[in-house]
Amino acid sequence: MTSNLFSLAQVVLLRVPAVRTRLRIPERVQHDPSVLPPQEGFLKSLRKGWKNAQLVHQVEERERRMKNHLELAAKGPLRQTFSHNPLQQHAPPQTKPPPRKRPWEDT
Repeated sequence: MTSNLFSLAQVVLLRVPAVRTRLRIPERVQHDPSVLPPQEGFLKSLRKGWKNAQLVHQVEERERRMKNHLELAAKGPLRQTFSHNPLQQHAPPQTKPPPRKRPWEDT
């Protein structure tokens, strides 16, 4: 409470023009209101801040998952990401094609 009372007394004293000139404190700069960003309400700014915090969390989570995925890929064996080996020669066409294999089931 004492600290708050001193702060209030300081604010009241610094608003007096004679005290400001004696302490050589320059006048406050008045900005053009048309240049300033529009004022939002408290709840609107709170919601906007919460949404920004969620977006930042999502981006950080995505980066963490990508980093973890890259670390696992660097340590483990190579995974096949294509349905056929492009380096092998193609076999002559058969009358009945073999059933297609799903590459994601191999891993």
